[in-house]
Amino acid sequence: MTADALDLLELLAAIADDPHPLAERNRRRIIGAMIADAEAHGDEVNPNRVRALLSNEHGLDVNPRMLSAMYSRLRAQGVLRHDGWTTSTDVRGGNAGKPARTWRWVAAT
Repeated sequence: MTADALDLLELLAAIADDPHPLAERNRRRIIGAMIADAEAHGDEVNPNRVRALLSNEHGLDVNPRMLSAMYSRLRAQGVLRHDGWTTSTDVRGGNAGKPARTWRWVAAT
């Protein structure tokens, strides 16, 4: 693993573990959106739908790094499993048209 990849993993872990109350609130909202999407779609978690659940009229209502970190954390914990691919619809984040992983919710947190 490269130094850049290790730095990214450390950054994602730090973001996912941020002890600030706002970070905890965001973690709960993100997990809640993932669970809601999984329950509505046969355990499939689609990042486009999750992002929509976490957005308001101004765009994403949580830190995008927190959202990415939570996908990584939940995958490492065995809660999410990579299940396929979709195309991102994230225009504001500059990811529209890029491939995005879809997930399978496989365990409760």
